[in-house]
Amino acid sequence: MKSSIVATSITEEQIYKEFLRLGMEQLIAEDLSKRYYHNELTYRDLENLEKQFGIKFDNLVTKIDTVKSQLTTKIDGVEKNLNLKIDNLDTKIDTLEKNLQKDMLNLEQTMKKNISMLEQNRIKESQMHHKKGFFKKFLYDDDWWNVLLSICISIATIAWLSIFGILRKLLRL
Repeated sequence: MKSSIVATSITEEQIYKEFLRLGMEQLIAEDLSKRYYHNELTYRDLENLEKQFGIKFDNLVTKIDTVKSQLTTKIDGVEKNLNLKIDNLDTKIDTLEKNLQKDMLNLEQTMKKNISMLEQNRIKESQMHHKKGFFKKFLYDDDWWNVLLSICISIATIAWLSIFGILRKLLRL
């Protein structure tokens, strides 16, 4: 069983580019990449590298904390704004609900009044035409009740469609 170890050679240029990528100044990166490539780095060079990148790392952490704080502030502002808009929408919905309840109550009262008036008119007409047999025909005439029922259903349908249309408009805000 043969085991093959692939040796990859790292060039001085690759080391130089890596130092630049890490944020090192160009002249320092060039000098250190040559010495690193030729294995001539001193202990002091290594300490300087550690110190330089430690400072940059600390600066990076500080910048990250600053950005995090700014984002938190912005998110809190957006959340507060959103809560205000939701509260305003809740208020509008409550107002609309109260208005719709009033409208429904008014519609119910109007319908009761109209039905009462129809009933009174029917009674008056039946008294006037009692001798002619109109009363019996009127009571048993299914068409009259169907017309009244159709009118009531139409009014209720129009009212509900109006309510849903208003709600749909509010929810699109």
